Amino acid sequence: MQSIRGIKRSLNRSPAIVIKLDSLTGLDIARILRSYKVPVIGIADDPAHFSCKTNACMEIHYTNTSDGNLLRTLMSLAPKWKSRCVLVPCSDESVRVISDNRAELGEFYNFVIPDGVLLD
Repeated sequence: MQSIRGIKRSLNRSPAIVIKLDSLTGLDIARILRSYKVPVIGIADDPAHFSCKTNACMEIHYTNTSDGNLLRTLMSLAPKWKSRCVLVPCSDESVRVISDNRAELGEFYNFVIPDGVLLD
């Protein structure tokens, strides 16, 4: 169990945003990050998916993670944090959305994704 001091310290950090939480990869990454006291926000397609019942995330947002809805969700979350959050996409489709919108997202988020030429 995490102490109150540990919880307060982790809330002062910008979260990692795990995209496609409703996958085994997304759930595993959220759990690993949380074990290192990194605050995690999950983004998922399916609210009924068992991964969305995890306590590893401080928030979970639901949207289509493979189209422009993901971009809109990320842009709506951006003003909440003082520093840049890290994006952790867990599907090929979400990697494509981030890559296609890297200029806009790069102002608010940190991510390491190859450009579109390498993704094709």
